[in-house]
Amino acid sequence: MEQLTRKGDGKFLWLVIDFASKRAQKLANILPFDLLLYDEVVEQQIRDLLGQLTSREIPKSFCIAEIVNESYVLVALNPERTMVTGIGILTPCGPSFLGHKGIIEEIIVHRAHRRNGIGRRILTLLVGRAWNMHLTELQLTSNPKNPDRREAILLYLSEGFSQPDTQFLTREF
Repeated sequence: MEQLTRKGDGKFLWLVIDFASKRAQKLANILPFDLLLYDEVVEQQIRDLLGQLTSREIPKSFCIAEIVNESYVLVALNPERTMVTGIGILTPCGPSFLGHKGIIEEIIVHRAHRRNGIGRRILTLLVGRAWNMHLTELQLTSNPKNPDRREAILLYLSEGFSQPDTQFLTREF
């Protein structure tokens, strides 16, 4: 059974997984959790990961702690705990007319660490968390026009997500 270790200020929760250990993956398929020592280096590494999704500049004032106010954040580290290899964020949206929804924002895995099961593991843990939160629907965003996202979309589809017939519209400010 996986053990969760918490760190936060009451507004958000960090949960960190060491995904890169092949030995741990082979032994019982359970990976250890550990505390993330959150600092400017981690902040920059997360900013760099987000840069893989968009050509827009990530503002210097960016602080993930402010963005994830009520969210569940999962950060994967390399075995030495020196590099952020992946991140996923689950944000519950509260009750609506159609039930309790949640959104998984892009799951991002560092290019050098892809195809090692990190994205699948992050997704599995976020879906499990959504289930434990009694959410009735889980939405996941991904940009199909970004060539880096094609494999991610195939992963999401293989894990039970579907592309609805409705058109999702956005407006940027």
